[in-house]
Amino acid sequence: MFDAATAPLPPLVFTVAITGHRSIKADHAALHDRIVEVFARCAARLDEQRAANDLDAPRPVTRRFISGMAEGADQIGMRAAQASDGWSCEAILPFGREAFLRTFIDPVLGAATLDALITADTPVLELADWTWTGHADQDPDNEYWRARRYVTLGQMLVRQADLLIAVWNEKPPERRGGTAEVVVEARHAGVPVLWLHADTLAPRSIVPAATGLRNFTIGQPDAGSFPGEEDAIAAAVANCLLGGEAKRAAAVKAFLVDERVPRWQRRGGKQIIGTHSATYSLLLWLSLLGSGLRRWPFVPARRLPDPTWRPGWFARRWRFLVQEIGFFWDTKLGRAPGDSTPDDRPAIVAATAVDAPIAPFMARADAIATRLGHKYRSAYVGIFVLAGVAVALANLGLFVPYGEPWFVLGELGAIGLAIWQWMRLSGQRWLFWRGNNTHQRWLDARLVAESLRSTQFLSWIGFGGRRIVEEMAASDRPAIADDDSEAAAAARAEQAVSQGKPLWSPWVANAVAALTAMPTGEMTPGRIDTLARALGHIIEDQRAYHERNSERLEALHGRLDIFGLTAIAVAALVSLLFVLFSAKLWMSVGAYPMGDEPAAREAHEALHHISKFPAFFGSVGPAAAAALASIRYHGDYERFARRSEETTAALNQLGLRAEELAQRAGACSGAICDGSPPIFEDLLELMLDTQAVLDDDLLDWRFAYAARPMPLP
Repeated sequence: MFDAATAPLPPLVFTVAITGHRSIKADHAALHDRIVEVFARCAARLDEQRAANDLDAPRPVTRRFISGMAEGADQIGMRAAQASDGWSCEAILPFGREAFLRTFIDPVLGAATLDALITADTPVLELADWTWTGHADQDPDNEYWRARRYVTLGQMLVRQADLLIAVWNEKPPERRGGTAEVVVEARHAGVPVLWLHADTLAPRSIVPAATGLRNFTIGQPDAGSFPGEEDAIAAAVANCLLGGEAKRAAAVKAFLVDERVPRWQRRGGKQIIGTHSATYSLLLWLSLLGSGLRRWPFVPARRLPDPTWRPGWFARRWRFLVQEIGFFWDTKLGRAPGDSTPDDRPAIVAATAVDAPIAPFMARADAIATRLGHKYRSAYVGIFVLAGVAVALANLGLFVPYGEPWFVLGELGAIGLAIWQWMRLSGQRWLFWRGNNTHQRWLDARLVAESLRSTQFLSWIGFGGRRIVEEMAASDRPAIADDDSEAAAAARAEQAVSQGKPLWSPWVANAVAALTAMPTGEMTPGRIDTLARALGHIIEDQRAYHERNSERLEALHGRLDIFGLTAIAVAALVSLLFVLFSAKLWMSVGAYPMGDEPAAREAHEALHHISKFPAFFGSVGPAAAAALASIRYHGDYERFARRSEETTAALNQLGLRAEELAQRAGACSGAICDGSPPIFEDLLELMLDTQAVLDDDLLDWRFAYAARPMPLP
């Protein structure tokens, strides 16, 4: 077992939420006792499974319970959680407290009940941005938005929950936002549901089936024991564990524990996390020189000692470090590092403090992804350049005949260096040695970092938490044989176990995303105004990045194309000049210089020496053009430039929406906006749309680069 004090593992957070009918009596002792049993079984199962693997055993555990605090099942669940050892309780009110009490049968009794259940140390989030002004027969629009708020509450519970307890009578929903609709929402989100029948309390499990997240297995009730709930609890606990499967545990440990993030100190004292200088950065600078799209990319920096990994003498050496490496957590403040502090910084810091647990993990994942991305890009650039260098060295013997053996050795050295680079960074196994699989590690680390970027701003409004994870990516599944026999099925199953690549990065992202607690306090229009501006800063940061990226990659593609054409043009020009020179020489001699006359011999000797130039440039020019074309097409810069351009356009629209929403929220002067639609749902939709745009860009990037492993030399 490795040392938990030095392993950067996220704590383990297990969250249970509840939904149920409001008509259930508050003194339903049997339901209370039944839910207490569920909490005890969840805790026992979690402790048992944690102790079964070395990766999860050292992780500190937090067990949370979240309730919407409505009459009936919600309040019974809160009492049961408070009566259970080791469970912390949180509450979400769909309206401000006074407006929420108006939904109770007896508001006075409801106020006393809330005071008893929500203690001073209970985190509470009140969606106090809006309240209705009439009933359905008086104001249908207000009644619609009231129902929509209950839908939002159900979505928040599902987003936060690892296990949803549903006290449901199995009847279809009578109105929007009811128990049945929350159960459907959980099914679509892949959240295991423990269904207690509202009349009989018979337990049943609703969990995603092995055939896919959109298929479900519904366990049968058993009044005599607990098998009806075991599947739901087991699935919920398994979703929280990082080491539940051996291959996944090894991959997670390799990333969270073994993957190193060098720390550097620039001259002047500033410390950053980053990587060594990279061939790719130099290529960018040389290719974009004079365009204004790329500055000199290197700065001198000293690597700080890391006693767990590098010896001290190595750490003290000065090297050139690529600039702008590492994640800066100030993007939500609308400023770059070193800029002056904006006026709204204190308000944004206070309103977004809930995302603090994500920051160190996201910064680390971003630094790892950046370092591995530089290594991957530098490797394929180096491999293609070395191939061109090998051709050039092979042809230099034309000019120095006696040095030809040395040039051949140089050629072999260039080829060998390219092969060594490929073997070192690819994922192939060679006898007793295996490459470090830089390409796949880069893709996985970038997925973790970018997944947490969306979790960051969604956590501000209570929509953080785990996201759907499929057990095996479709691209990693083994091919299905045509044979439908049992033997073939068994062989395919064995192949899936032995050859399937572990899908681990979403599990790490989910483990970190679960660290964010519910935001607390009142979600007033003033707070929504602040959050909309903070989100606008992140959108603008991403928009500016994609705009620069589009311009830079488009220019890089164009310049590499020009350089390649120039190399071919130079080869063609040299060949043409040789033909013209030969023709002129032939005309001056009067015949093609093959005779024995002195003039013919001199002309023949001249042609022999000059012919080395078209031979050299005729081979080196196309080789250089081929190397540049390989770099261009392997990087697919034009495609990614178009993709960044599309993402920029989408982010432009989102930025305008964020600005408009901030203005709408600010117009309410911090008070509830009576007589107008709620604005929390607008903020939620804006955040989900922003997440969708960033996810689409990430998935497109992963799809493109997954098909581009380390190229052969």
